[in-house]
Amino acid sequence: MKHYLACAALAAATLVLGACGAQEKETTTEAETTTEKETTTKAETTTKKPETTTKAETTTKKASVDVNSVAATIAGKTSMFEEPLFQSSGSIGLDIFGIPSSAVSEVAYYVASAAVAEEVLVVKAASSADVATIKSCIEARRSMQAEDYADYVPKEVPKLNSAITYTSGDVIVFCVSNNNSAMRSVIAGLV
Repeated sequence: MKHYLACAALAAATLVLGACGAQEKETTTEAETTTEKETTTKAETTTKKPETTTKAETTTKKASVDVNSVAATIAGKTSMFEEPLFQSSGSIGLDIFGIPSSAVSEVAYYVASAAVAEEVLVVKAASSADVATIKSCIEARRSMQAEDYADYVPKEVPKLNSAITYTSGDVIVFCVSNNNSAMRSVIAGLV
């Protein structure tokens, strides 16, 4: 009797998993089709009209920075950090830095363990008037961290004292790494 029940349970599990796999496969096919059509359309547009960049377009491109992508790229530069950085909630980053959520339209935050001061915060201000507020909050956090780490892990203080706060338009990047001078070049290339 136990064998029959075990076989029936196994058969039911196989059917359920098989049905889920079939649905996932259909969704993937639709996504591939859509992507292929979009790619074709873009290719046709590019072929008909050569791309030129004007000063106005450059400004627009800067304004359309993807903060998540920028933060992930910076955090992925593992040779410039003592420990790996892990993505945390953007709202946690705002709370830690004391940045009002109303001042921000997008945020991405990566952090290492508390044993090191390394972190990356990329913020897109809600308006140009909010940039100064965000930078002030970042500086307050950096200063507080330097004071805290002076007693906790003194070797982290030079990193904090040379931390990067990079601003381009409405995007602000804050980064504490092992090599802040080299990281500044990386950030400038991304924003």
